[in-house]
Amino acid sequence: MTRPRLEEFRFDAGALCLDFVATLGRRGDPEHRRVERIPTPDRFGEWLRECGLTGADASLTRGDLVSAVVLREAIDGLVRGVLGGGDVTADARTVNQWAECPVATPRFDPRTATVTRHSPEPVAAALAEIARDAVVTAGRAASLPVRVCGMDDCRMLFIDQSRGRPRRWCSASRCGNRAKVAAYRQRNTI
Repeated sequence: MTRPRLEEFRFDAGALCLDFVATLGRRGDPEHRRVERIPTPDRFGEWLRECGLTGADASLTRGDLVSAVVLREAIDGLVRGVLGGGDVTADARTVNQWAECPVATPRFDPRTATVTRHSPEPVAAALAEIARDAVVTAGRAASLPVRVCGMDDCRMLFIDQSRGRPRRWCSASRCGNRAKVAAYRQRNTI
């Protein structure tokens, strides 16, 4: 099954926690137009597996999804608050609580030359890993530098790793292209 492009997972933000925040797309749009990329526990499990945070055997519940969304929004609020100089106390509390949870133990399998993660609570361990990345990312947001996509409807957080750090959009092929098309149309309308 091919998903519409807006529903595809984004793994181009430059940090695990920012990729997680990108599971809600079009943050600049009104709430009813936003794109929820993890609307079900199964879809959230798919995201975790694609990140390598859980194995195929991890079963997720509605409660896991609710916890994930609460953490995701706290990370978003924390990073945006740090960038904008806002009060991040409540968001930091939520993120720090998750960061204190145990993470999965990596194990190397010499037969397959792969790494697997083991935890008695794989979903909580995955959320703890994301939260720990968020703590580090928020603490270094200015020096990384974390940016907000310049497209009004997107507003995705990303780390600008380009030479000279001139990026304005989360992706040149997504929002950058849309901005160029819009500018072209505006120049060529009568």
